[in-house]
Amino acid sequence: MRERCDAVLWERGGAWIGWYGATPPLATLSGNREALCISLGGENHAFAKDRIVALRMYRSPLSGSLYIDHAVPIYPRHVKFVFNFSPRSSRFERMREQLETLGYRVIEQDTLPARVLKRMKRLFS
Repeated sequence: MRERCDAVLWERGGAWIGWYGATPPLATLSGNREALCISLGGENHAFAKDRIVALRMYRSPLSGSLYIDHAVPIYPRHVKFVFNFSPRSSRFERMREQLETLGYRVIEQDTLPARVLKRMKRLFS
């Protein structure tokens, strides 16, 4: 499964595959309609589209995370890719749109602080 992806999508960031990882900007997420690849430490880790169970994106004030839940037995079940952006940047939306354009279903989820803030707003409104 360690093959090269011909990239339509290409993003710099950080990644964690189990305890093995790299901080931003030392990892790359690339992909096309057939697979997504995470490159770090000189290795490409490929996740074929039919082996991806879910893609979940989380947003915090200055960064975003993409979790790849997959069925590739040689990797830990959840793989994480992290990317930084400024508060006014459209990088989070652009990345989600690129993944969806390639045919991937992306679930956007709130981080714990965002969920707590929403509940507090509802409580006081």
